[in-house]
Amino acid sequence: MTVPPADDQSAQVASAKSRAPGHAVVTVMNRRALMWAFPVALLGAGAAWVVQGSGAGAAALMGGLIAIGAFTAGIWGISLVLNHLPGVEIAGALAVYLIQLLVLVSAVVLIQDQTSLDSRAAALGLFATAMAHQIGLITGYLGARMLIVDTPMPDDSVQG
Repeated sequence: MTVPPADDQSAQVASAKSRAPGHAVVTVMNRRALMWAFPVALLGAGAAWVVQGSGAGAAALMGGLIAIGAFTAGIWGISLVLNHLPGVEIAGALAVYLIQLLVLVSAVVLIQDQTSLDSRAAALGLFATAMAHQIGLITGYLGARMLIVDTPMPDDSVQG
């Protein structure tokens, strides 16, 4: 028995139904965060380049890219938790947050020990990009459309 091929729209609907309810919200949040973070990383690198030279600009860009990488990997981790481990979203979010914190603190410690990098510019680039990424996540969350379904419970028929 063969299954007839589905058209694109019904495949998209089936795919959307199989995902966790928060998947669309996380996608919107990630896009908005990157829209905020990349310009801040580039502007910070440009400002550091103008103020202190090319070494500082490269270090600030590196710090910004480290922040973008860590937070984007965190969003990816949260989407995996939402899609594959329903019911443990809070624990998954805490684990992802702790891993992000560990990565960022490790990056700052490693950058601080490098003599060939301007560690102050790298740390400022990392911090500014991290803040911009978080602002983007919040604005993405506030602007996302979330599906809210009110399902009747078995006890709803009894009025008390």
